[in-house]
Amino acid sequence: MTRKRIQLKFHLFAGTIVTLLLLNGCKSKDNTSNNTFGIDLFLSAYPNEQLIVNEVQPQAIVPIDTVFTEASGKAFIKIDSQEPGIYMISVGQKRIIVLSVPGETAVFKSVKKDITDMVVENSLQNANLQQYYTSFEVLRKEVDTLSVCLDRSKNRTDYPAIRDSVGLRYADIFNEQQILTINYLKSNLNSLGALIALNQKSGPRSLLTIPEHLSLFIEIDSNLRNHLGNNKHVAYLHKNLREKIARLKETNTAQSRLQPGNQAPDIIMTGHEDENFKLSSLKGKVVVLHFWASWLANYRRDINTLHQIANRYGKYDFDMVSISLDNKRFQWMQAIKSDVMQWTQVCDLLYPSSPLQTLYAVGDNLPTYYIIDRNGLIQGRYDTAADVLKQLENMKW
Repeated sequence: MTRKRIQLKFHLFAGTIVTLLLLNGCKSKDNTSNNTFGIDLFLSAYPNEQLIVNEVQPQAIVPIDTVFTEASGKAFIKIDSQEPGIYMISVGQKRIIVLSVPGETAVFKSVKKDITDMVVENSLQNANLQQYYTSFEVLRKEVDTLSVCLDRSKNRTDYPAIRDSVGLRYADIFNEQQILTINYLKSNLNSLGALIALNQKSGPRSLLTIPEHLSLFIEIDSNLRNHLGNNKHVAYLHKNLREKIARLKETNTAQSRLQPGNQAPDIIMTGHEDENFKLSSLKGKVVVLHFWASWLANYRRDINTLHQIANRYGKYDFDMVSISLDNKRFQWMQAIKSDVMQWTQVCDLLYPSSPLQTLYAVGDNLPTYYIIDRNGLIQGRYDTAADVLKQLENMKW
């Protein structure tokens, strides 16, 4: 009996140890899963392919790992981080953007070489972001196609008509992309994917701007800080937003400096024939400043009126200066030529970062007009050439 009791106690003790080991093992595994994010990739069009894993940091993209797919295109990537992040997987010439959510294992599936059929499972944030990207990509490709068509048409006699048609479609696409982006943002306020969408562009233009969408930026910033705390991406957004709001206040201050009766800020630039231009050298003349861009869908709306102004007042001490916010010299020059804009034309080709946008508080509000009197003082700001013509008609010449 004694031996049996001893054996029974030993078996119970051993069983307890095994149970404890199993429990500890399970606990350890759970802790690991809560600190890591897994990416299961099934890319059948990329067998035995090298994948480069990059971390998208607030101001840099840093390679952190390299893995290879199996013959079936399967691969597994593990991200060890307690903090949600943004990663980019490079496969061939394609890029897969991934939001890491510690504790999840997201599944990415694609059978196409261009991965346009990508399906994401087991991760709501990544599924939503992928759906947004897929829809956005359709519109982006159309923009690329239109750009190629426009470039190939540059020597055709009907180029102006083609350009106008393309410009109108560009405007429609921009609006569609903007609506798509805003809808995604409002449905994903707590996701780092919101940071990606906030920075989306359509060509050179930002889809969302602080002056027009300030309340949305603030809402996203507040939600992300409440949800993710001191996450480095969220901290960078908050810092950046505060700086942009400060610049917006500067723009508002600039608008107060641009009130009628104030001195017009000087402009020193190079013209379309490489001549030097200085606004202050026109003192003694009435000057119309015309801020525009050839990519603007309705920029030709005012062309006939602009010609009327130039023809009617050119015999007086008068000058009209068209200041373009283009960034492609060819398109700018083509617009000048095709619309016979035979008055002063200048452009710094720096859009969307032209200092003129702030200097004259223009932003993307094009066209915008200013009338400068003979003493170099601002007489007024106008939205249409018709408004400018009406004001000029009321002046004493």
